[in-house]
Amino acid sequence: YLSIPLFGANLNLNFSLESLILLLALAFLPTIGGFYCTTRALSLAKSNSVQLIELSEPLFAMLFGSLFLAQSISFLQILGGVFILFAIFVHEFKLKL
Repeated sequence: YLSIPLFGANLNLNFSLESLILLLALAFLPTIGGFYCTTRALSLAKSNSVQLIELSEPLFAMLFGSLFLAQSISFLQILGGVFILFAIFVHEFKLKL
């Protein structure tokens, strides 16, 4: 989907073979790795628990961005992270609200 506007625009972009290989690796490796990890987790745990853990991905992205890329975390991001953790906690401990 991203190639349509890229090639439709009159831009003079020069891609090297190395950059194209790295872009393809960036597109395929996380996809394949994520699919493998999800499939493996489904064989070890219940599907609803696996899905809740996968929903914590924004928390890890926020944490890694802060630690490794020195990105700042806003109040709304922290609030969203708290809501995600609360939902996981409610589900895993079978709390009735």
